[in-house]
Amino acid sequence: MEAFIETIITKFQLDHILSNVIAERETYSNLLDDGKVIFGKILKPSQAVFFKKKTVIPFKNILLPEGQDAEKFDNDKKIALVGLSNCDIWALHSFLKEFAHTDLLPKRENILIIGAQCKPDRYCFCEKLGTNKFAPFDLFIQEEGNNIAIFSSTKSGDAILKITEIKQTKKKPILNAIGEKTSKFDPLSLENIINNRAKNEEFWQGIADNCFGCGACTAVCPLCFCTRQEFENNLACKSSQCLKWDSCFAKRFSEVQNHYDLRPENVDRLYNWYHHKFVRAKFKHDQFLCTGCGRCIEACPANLNIKNILEALINKNEDKKE
Repeated sequence: MEAFIETIITKFQLDHILSNVIAERETYSNLLDDGKVIFGKILKPSQAVFFKKKTVIPFKNILLPEGQDAEKFDNDKKIALVGLSNCDIWALHSFLKEFAHTDLLPKRENILIIGAQCKPDRYCFCEKLGTNKFAPFDLFIQEEGNNIAIFSSTKSGDAILKITEIKQTKKKPILNAIGEKTSKFDPLSLENIINNRAKNEEFWQGIADNCFGCGACTAVCPLCFCTRQEFENNLACKSSQCLKWDSCFAKRFSEVQNHYDLRPENVDRLYNWYHHKFVRAKFKHDQFLCTGCGRCIEACPANLNIKNILEALINKNEDKKE
């Protein structure tokens, strides 16, 4: 990430910036819908809301819409994602990396990232995963008294401020802290512990006994991207290959020919979810498929808490060493 350049602006100037962005790109932002904050398309600056509670459903449905025809996706389309929290920016980069070998998502150079200061809640645990440090963005805004501080860290961000005739200062920025200063999960320790299922089989079974297997966690997680393919026929004697969102907690997801199930029990599917996020993903991309946003904790009808589960798993194995 390039050196930050900080500028203090007013709400009017922020609207001016957003007007220029909307004129050039298909723009998505946090917005209010029937009193709820959602992530959706905006057509004017006044629709965007900042410094609110995070959205329940993250950006992934924007990048990969439900029912998308895999053969007709325009990955050269220029879009802007506005108001992403820091953990969602980290998730966005991981999401793009996971699909880098496909043509299903917009190219990174065609995505303008405008992040915004978040409002951590009791479900957040980004500090435990080290994702409370700032992720690569083009522009980032945070509250500065009655005004707004905006930071540019790329040439794309600089260009927008230049077009809107907002003068940049060379003042060293002070970025507002995110989360608490607590000890982080040790990546290697966590990988080794989860990788050894047999040693902790009773632990995983106990969690699975309380899990409904509903997949609510996968629906709200910005880094769960299980999909299935469906072929839809039309009257022109053609077939469309459509991608539909799915969940690895669904029994049918792990079934192969003749209904043979690779993960027949709920404990198998639960363990697979943790293993993918904290072992296989770390091996593949050197980072977890979790940013500590806490959406899965809030969404879980069984009140399962991924942060507490990971801590309990680590403590259980630490106790065995003594």
